[in-house]
Amino acid sequence: MTDEDGNLLWFGNYTGWGRLKEETKVTDSAYQPFRLQNQYADRETGLHYNFFRYYEPDAGRFVNQDPIGLWGGSNFYQFAMNALGWVDPLGLARKPISSRLPEGSRTGQFGPKNGKLTKLDPQTGKPIQIRSYDAKGNPVKDIDFGHNHGFGDPHAHDWKYPSDKAPNKVRGEGRVLTKMEKFNLKFGKCAQVFPGLSSLTTRFISGVSLFLLPNSISQCQDLDFSMKNPDKCGAKKK
Repeated sequence: MTDEDGNLLWFGNYTGWGRLKEETKVTDSAYQPFRLQNQYADRETGLHYNFFRYYEPDAGRFVNQDPIGLWGGSNFYQFAMNALGWVDPLGLARKPISSRLPEGSRTGQFGPKNGKLTKLDPQTGKPIQIRSYDAKGNPVKDIDFGHNHGFGDPHAHDWKYPSDKAPNKVRGEGRVLTKMEKFNLKFGKCAQVFPGLSSLTTRFISGVSLFLLPNSISQCQDLDFSMKNPDKCGAKKK
């Protein structure tokens, strides 16, 4: 624990289930009662107050039954399967703590159907990974940022499903982004792209937020090329 200037006031060592093994006070007034997430140590009883009930850190279990009954799980006194990958911040039901985005059926954690999730760097707020999901909530594509495997930054990884039996999916090797993927990354906040509409114009329309693209890609579907070649593509230079 530090003060507002970053000076160390207190530090301690814990057991795997949150009991304080030893503590060192840099200043006599330092007091740190917090244990596992959202747990407050009661010095008199040795228990941890966990909002809705009390937790016994030596046993790694609650001393009261779960007030929500079976909604919190089949074991009324269980804290979590392990204290490194799960938390129970309210003393009601365990929750996973993972920096990974949901990976679908293998883990039982599905993403948004036909949607995307973005993992951000907590320090910079910039994206680390964008994962796209299919209609069942299984991952179909990752776009990774901040590194390259010879495929550029950012680059893509496609998910493959070679078998119906577990493990039934593989995150593919990196690849270079397609022109469409680069366009979506650049204009995704202001435009939606609808491919496969071959009866519509083959040109980008400057100044609108909706772009309709056909199946076949031509040079005039590149905005920069279109603006530099107005005679060929029918665009007007500003």
